[in-house]
Amino acid sequence: MQKRRPHNVGLPLTDADIHVPSSVHKKSFRTRKRTIQNGGSAQTLVFAIALVLILGVALMGFNFGSGSRGREIRRIEQMDLRLPLSQYVSLEYALQNSKLVGLYFAASWCPLSTPVSEMIDKALGEMLLPPPSSERSPPTDRAPMSIVYVSSDRNEEDFLEYSRWNWISVPFDSSEKTALKKHFSVCSSPEAVQLGIDRKFEIPTLLILDGATHGVVSTNGAEDLLEYKHNAFDHWMDLLHLIRAMEEKYGSEEHGSITPKKRRVDHADSLSSLFA
Repeated sequence: MQKRRPHNVGLPLTDADIHVPSSVHKKSFRTRKRTIQNGGSAQTLVFAIALVLILGVALMGFNFGSGSRGREIRRIEQMDLRLPLSQYVSLEYALQNSKLVGLYFAASWCPLSTPVSEMIDKALGEMLLPPPSSERSPPTDRAPMSIVYVSSDRNEEDFLEYSRWNWISVPFDSSEKTALKKHFSVCSSPEAVQLGIDRKFEIPTLLILDGATHGVVSTNGAEDLLEYKHNAFDHWMDLLHLIRAMEEKYGSEEHGSITPKKRRVDHADSLSSLFA
């Protein structure tokens, strides 16, 4: 007997053939939706954590960089506020308490030093700031001038004997004595070889400094004393006011002040002719 063939064999499947209960559809849809929602929430959480970490690292880096830059700026500002000669403790008292400071490079054995020392005594003696003392209080106002003796004496006995009561002397055994000679390139002939100094000025040399700015007012103090005598201080103050005016108008050039043009001369020959 021939078997009956199903009526839909070889025909496309209809909706009735593949009918699935609605309850199955709803359950499957809810499952997929929950899966998608859970997956999306996890991705969002991971993204948020990553974003927080990135922002945190960036903020830490910014704060660290800002702190480093701030410290560097403060360090530079502090360096800029330091005046050129502030490292020399032996000059501190004179610079802080005098309008003008005369750095006097000389020696008891130098024949040319004696006339200059005598001119200092005669022309400036009454206005000079005495050395600090426990018996005297520091001045409330700046004194007109002070002399700081930077000696080239051969021994401490000669140094003490040659110093004046109203001179502020750099201690004989102080390393600052050599440092100042190198700083200003001033020394005796034997010292130039011994200390390896490229000398610009021999002894005696009297450098006039601005007590407030540490700038050089004159490199020819000894010659100025001989020329202006008791008016030498007024001459230096006129130079100081001129330099200050130039600084205000044009700005400072070096070490907080504009130094006047230096007259390069053979110092020994010049002083020899002056006192001949």
